[in-house]
Amino acid sequence: MTRHLRVLLVDDHPLLRRGVAELLDASGRFAVVGSTSTGAEGLALAAVLVPDLVLLDLHLPGIGGLQVLADFKCQSPASRVVVLTASAAHQDLLAALQAGADGYLLKDIDPNALLAALGDCVSGRLVLDPALTEVLACGLRERGPPAAAPAELTERERQTLALIAEGLNNKLIARRLGISDGTVKIHVKHLLSKLNLHSRLELAAWAYRSGHISGWEEGMSLLQGCRFALNGLLWRWRQMPASDPRDDLDCLPLALVRLDEAGRMSRLSNGWERLSGHRCGDCLSRRHVDFIHIEDQPHWNQALEALRTGQSERVFVLRYLTHAGELRWVEVRLCRQHQGFLASLAGVSAQIPGHRRLEASHRSLNNLLDGLPMMVYRCRNNRDWTMEYVSAGCLALTGYSVERLVDNRSLTYNSLIHVADREHVWQEIQRALRTRQRFTIEYRLVGADAHPKAVQERGCGIYSDAGEVLGLEGVVMEQARTVRQSGR
Repeated sequence: MTRHLRVLLVDDHPLLRRGVAELLDASGRFAVVGSTSTGAEGLALAAVLVPDLVLLDLHLPGIGGLQVLADFKCQSPASRVVVLTASAAHQDLLAALQAGADGYLLKDIDPNALLAALGDCVSGRLVLDPALTEVLACGLRERGPPAAAPAELTERERQTLALIAEGLNNKLIARRLGISDGTVKIHVKHLLSKLNLHSRLELAAWAYRSGHISGWEEGMSLLQGCRFALNGLLWRWRQMPASDPRDDLDCLPLALVRLDEAGRMSRLSNGWERLSGHRCGDCLSRRHVDFIHIEDQPHWNQALEALRTGQSERVFVLRYLTHAGELRWVEVRLCRQHQGFLASLAGVSAQIPGHRRLEASHRSLNNLLDGLPMMVYRCRNNRDWTMEYVSAGCLALTGYSVERLVDNRSLTYNSLIHVADREHVWQEIQRALRTRQRFTIEYRLVGADAHPKAVQERGCGIYSDAGEVLGLEGVVMEQARTVRQSGR
C-alpha cells in the first residue's frame, strides 16, 4: 500500500483548517497528522511528527509566519513548507521565498489545483499560485536589472540555472547533473553573485525573462534525466582499473558497487567500508543481498530480476546491517551493465522520519504477534478511529487483513464496533484523554463473519509537547467472557 504523505496544518482559522484537512484526507494521497493555530505549537508538533509537508499561514498570533517558516526550515530541513495565505502582496511573496518556502499559494485556489500543487511540491518542485505571476514580476522588476551578461556564465552554471528555472531543489539538481549537493550550492552562490540577485526565484525569473534557457534541458530526454545521476558518478569509476590511484571517487560520501550477473560483489569503493563497517577485501565475491536486512532482501532480489528483464534503473531504500550489527537505512540506485550491475549506496538514516523507522520495527514485531487473537494498533483520534498501524493479529481478531484496515475510509475500525457500543467507546476514550490516563474498555466487535465478539481494549493517548492529542496506541484482545452490553 502506498504510504500517505503526512501533512501538518498551521493556520489560525479553525474552519479553514478543517476544510483543508477534509480535502487532503479525502484525496487518498495525503493524511493530516497535526493541526494547530499558532506557530509555536506548529514547531513543537513538527519536531514530534516529522511531517512530509507543512501548510503554513503567514499571519499567525504570537510568532509571525516568516519567523516560523525560517525555524521550520532550520528544525526540519527534510520537510517541505508551502505558504497558504490570503496575501498577494509581492513583499510577502518574495520574503517567504527568500526565507525558504517551497511554495506560495493563495487561499482562494481551486481545490484540485491545490492538490496538484502540493503533489508537485513534495516531488521537489517550487510551486506558485498562477495568480501571482504578475505580482512576482512586479516585485522582481523593483529589484532592478541584473548586472551580468549571459556570456559571463560557465557551462555548468548555465545548466544549474536551467534546472533552477524548472523549479528543482539542490538535491534534484545534483542528481540530474551527477554532482554533489555542495557543488550545486557553489554554483548557485556564483550565479547570485554574478547576476546581482538575491534568491533562487529571482534566478528563475531572470532565466526566463532573458531567454537564457537554451537547448540543454530540451535535448535531454526524460530517460536520460533519470539515469544521469547514477551514470555521472559511475562513469569514470568503471573506466578505471581497481588499483588506479586517481580513483578520487572513493572520497565521495557513498559506496559504489559492481556486481556480477549472480549479484556477487566484484568491486567496491572505499565508501562501502564507511557505510557497512566491513572491509572491502573481505566482501569481494560475496552475495550483496547477505548484507541486507532479511525483510528487505526480497526487494533487492526483485530489483535484480526487473533489470535482467529489461528495466534500465531502479531506485529504492533498503535497510542494511553493519558489521557492528547496527541497522542503517540506505538509498540504492541500481542499473544494468554488461554482464552485471552497478549500484550506488547512500546512507539516509538521518533523513528517514521517525514514524517510518517505527513502522519498520512494527513489521518485525508482527513475527511475534502472528496467530494471536490480539491486535496492536496505532490510530488517529477521530470518530472513525483511522488506523495508521495494526499488527498481523488483526486477521484472527476481526477477519480482515492489515491492508484492509490501515487508512481505509470505507472499512473503518469504528464500523466494526457494535452499533450500540460506539458512543460508549468514544466517550470513555475521550474522558481518559482529557485526563491523560490510560484506558481499559470492554465492548463488542463485529468482524467479517458478522458475529459479535467480546473484546477488551487497553491503550493510551499520544501527545505533543504542546499537549495536543496526536493519536492513540494500544492493544485489542478477545475476551473469554461475555461483555455487558451497553444500553441494557
